[in-house]
Amino acid sequence: MYCKRHNEYVTKNSEEEICHHVFVIYDMEDCIVDILDSDKMKEFMKSDRAKHNMIPPSKFGIIEITRQRVRPETDIQTHETCPTCNGSGEVQASILFAEEIENNLAYLMNDRGMRGITLLVHPYLEAFFKNGLWSRQLQWLFKFKTWIPVRGVTANHLLQYTFVDKENNEIPL
Repeated sequence: MYCKRHNEYVTKNSEEEICHHVFVIYDMEDCIVDILDSDKMKEFMKSDRAKHNMIPPSKFGIIEITRQRVRPETDIQTHETCPTCNGSGEVQASILFAEEIENNLAYLMNDRGMRGITLLVHPYLEAFFKNGLWSRQLQWLFKFKTWIPVRGVTANHLLQYTFVDKENNEIPL
């Protein structure tokens, strides 16, 4: 066998050894093999991950093998456990999320009689509660007769919220 890349001849008796040289030792792209049994060579080349092409033997018994190497697949872990459902795959409908916050706010304001509550939410939800002429925050002012500050916290997940008092202590629900 002649290897173009290393400019040397390799003399082996079996097709298996030649395939071993083609795959592992030389990692070559082009080689010319002088053997007689091309069927055995094709059988051993089936395990090669690289794209390869074997030209049938010429009248002199020479087989040309061309290979296109394939880079190994990189396996990068890109999956994380969902913070909202903890990996169960079921999430509360985001349409109902604003109503859940409002119900918990009503519970804290009316049933527990708390005042000076601040709502900490994701910045997207902060924009949802604050934007508009008749915003949710303004509706809460008329409903609860007190201003409820809404602060965006980038550390919060999209469907995560907390209520804090005047001293920034979290209020358990």
